[in-house]
Amino acid sequence: MLIRNATAFIGCRFEKGTDLRIMHGKVQEIGSGLCKGLYESELDLQGDYLLPGFVDVNVIVPQINNDADGIRSLQTLSRSLYRQGVAAFVATSAHVPADLLHRFCAHPPVRAARLLSVNHAADVG
Repeated sequence: MLIRNATAFIGCRFEKGTDLRIMHGKVQEIGSGLCKGLYESELDLQGDYLLPGFVDVNVIVPQINNDADGIRSLQTLSRSLYRQGVAAFVATSAHVPADLLHRFCAHPPVRAARLLSVNHAADVG
């Protein structure tokens, strides 16, 4: 995919008129006036902002039971964060069982923020 005419956040500053080529989910090329490939899709952002996925280092997670509902709760949380521009997060909780976190991380949902770590707090609230 070729993204054209973005105001992209690159190197700690905004660069207007930026083109980016995305292949296999990763940025392959950044420049201005990039040529579109034969079968490549194209999206013109018309100057709109293009930002990286951010990392939230303190997401408070309420008590979660160690069952399928607990996995669904974490999936819902990570998808919601992703829709808000968060690519990855660190959860803070005193009440999330470790084996539930292992199961969640072993099969992460698609289009969702990635769980990086868990801070076990004595009192979250």
